[in-house]
Amino acid sequence: YEYQVFENTAKIFNSVSQNSLTLFDGKSFVNAFLGLIPYQLRPIEIVPLHIWYLENYIPEMAGTGYGAAFSAIAEGYMNFKNWGVLLIGITFGLIASILKIIRYKFGFIGGLIYASSVPLGYKMFRTDLRSIMFQIELGIIIVIVTVILIWMIRILLMRSHFAALKYKK
Repeated sequence: YEYQVFENTAKIFNSVSQNSLTLFDGKSFVNAFLGLIPYQLRPIEIVPLHIWYLENYIPEMAGTGYGAAFSAIAEGYMNFKNWGVLLIGITFGLIASILKIIRYKFGFIGGLIYASSVPLGYKMFRTDLRSIMFQIELGIIIVIVTVILIWMIRILLMRSHFAALKYKK
């Protein structure tokens, strides 16, 4: 349910305002980038914020395989209060600007990267920075695999074309 994002965000704001939740002081932002490292090579275990939320606010749901709808606004607030919300807004604006530049500067590959990033608009509304970074990483991997496949098909077609020309002589 989409309203759950607002309810969960309100609970985080309330907990921080009442000092019942210690500020993360940027820890979740750092974890978002550490999350790009494969877990086998990562120096620490990273608990996604939607799981952290369940463990701390809805413990009966923890360990069931579900996660709570968690907003980037709540993440920003639980890190640096109002400054964190501003930082999240600037970060998402920067990501959107970079994707727009990539779209126009890199031709076909830029279009693929841009197309693979379409779900980010929705994800930015209802998830944390770590999930956004994972979505970007996944999009880049998809583009790389697509480009490699196109390159291989092109080489195979060129070889078959030259082989056909060779036999016509």
